[in-house]
Amino acid sequence: MKGSCSQPNCFFSDGGCKLGNEDLTQCDYWQGLSQTEAAPVSDTTDEPGQGVPWTGLALGRADLVDVAMRGRPILIGIVGPADSGKTTFLVGLYLMLLQGHQLAESTFAGSLTLEAWESLAGWMRWTELGRPPTFPPHTSSRNDRQPGLLHLALRLSSGQRRDILFTDAPGEWFTRWALKADAPDAEGARWVAERADGFLLFADCKRLAGPDFGAGRQDLRSVMARMGPVTGQRPVGIVWAKSDIAVKQVLVDAITKNQRQYLSDAQFYEASIKHPEKILHAVSATVSAALKTVKVQPLSVPILDHRPFFAFRGPA
Repeated sequence: MKGSCSQPNCFFSDGGCKLGNEDLTQCDYWQGLSQTEAAPVSDTTDEPGQGVPWTGLALGRADLVDVAMRGRPILIGIVGPADSGKTTFLVGLYLMLLQGHQLAESTFAGSLTLEAWESLAGWMRWTELGRPPTFPPHTSSRNDRQPGLLHLALRLSSGQRRDILFTDAPGEWFTRWALKADAPDAEGARWVAERADGFLLFADCKRLAGPDFGAGRQDLRSVMARMGPVTGQRPVGIVWAKSDIAVKQVLVDAITKNQRQYLSDAQFYEASIKHPEKILHAVSATVSAALKTVKVQPLSVPILDHRPFFAFRGPA
């Protein structure tokens, strides 16, 4: 339907009206054809997700209100240079949850981004046409709603439900941010650094074991140096991604030295798609630490008077 919405955070073409109007012309914020000139959305499209404020795709920053309405979510920043295995790592986590494994001693309780998870996981499955599993495509840096946020809802052992968000952002952002903190094309990296409740920083073992090991170490060191002053007390994990590939001990020692210099409290983890249980362990440890750091207190209405008459909250 031709037209636009005056609300900047309404992406009606993706997920329908933010307020749930199936007929966009009935929305007070719709700017387009009148009812007599346009047909209702339900008559012109059969797209799934109409009438609800999400599509199942990766969330953008503007979509956070849909998650935060039921409580403060935990945001885990997935940080590292391009092609270091960040998206594959997240898909490995999702596949482990599909098998019934727990994350941070909590059970899976839903997701607003199932279509995004499935779209990425599809690359790592055998298809009906016989295409063998491969790795997900490189995360693009051209999407205006980046960083993409992948959502999981967890049911804690206490029965409480908590929302976890993982950033799936382009590695180029972090490389530019490491070189220049206020780089105009590193806004997404700054957003992650400022708002994440925990971080997983990726060290690419394949690159560190190859002929480009010097540049690989320098890129990693630069990101560590940039993260050091801004992470504060938030938990940081350094992930040896593609850990089935051996890295020379001299490089391991050098990177460990950099970690002690810039991220002294960071923990090291190994991760390989051949050993997905290591992926689960790294994420569980970081999420558990973030859950302990971020305390959410229930809202309570103050009692101003114990007499029933004065407790009445009817119309003024």
